[in-house]
Amino acid sequence: INGITIGAITASSGLFTTLGGSGVLTITDTTESTTSSTGSVKLFGGLSSLKNIFAGGDFLGYRPYLMCHSNTQQAIASSGNGYPLGNAGFLSDSNRGTFHLPDATDKFFRVSRNGIWLITADVSFAPNSTGIRLCGIVLTTATIFQTMYGYTQLKSNAVGANDRLSSSAHIKVSAFATDNIYLMVYQDCGVNLNVPGTTQDTDRVDVGISYVSEI
Repeated sequence: INGITIGAITASSGLFTTLGGSGVLTITDTTESTTSSTGSVKLFGGLSSLKNIFAGGDFLGYRPYLMCHSNTQQAIASSGNGYPLGNAGFLSDSNRGTFHLPDATDKFFRVSRNGIWLITADVSFAPNSTGIRLCGIVLTTATIFQTMYGYTQLKSNAVGANDRLSSSAHIKVSAFATDNIYLMVYQDCGVNLNVPGTTQDTDRVDVGISYVSEI
């Protein structure tokens, strides 16, 4: 079909099982791409390139992410061990991807693919003027029992006011089906200390998980 119009006199559609070429492919259709199923070139599979990809317009799309919160109040014991908040009855605010959300028996999150992930968390502690508070992100793998990232610490809570801790970390996940991510808190004021449960953003536990890049 060298130089021949497909469709006899009037150009029309062609159906091929395999299309290859050694020259430049030029498509003159100008259909804008606004979703995964629109545009002048539509692929049902992935796209790979050995060279650069340059977009004259915006590069649109999405990365997997999860935003969730807990309205469940929890009593954090004063001890030498961290307390995982994954069994706090998390509710999904927005979920784009396949994530494991904790339930009554599980205390961890699992992400949807291997790569570098950004984990963020906010936790409020009830007031108490004694001891310290700590919040951090923990990753457990088949070979590493527990590694804490991005922890923050308060020396004390002012009586009469809740104090809020924020934590964030970039975490490398190499085995997404089995690697577990926990939100851990710790306190040593000498008595149980509540992490409040409320529908207000300023007091509830919030967790965000978003995909950053491949490994």
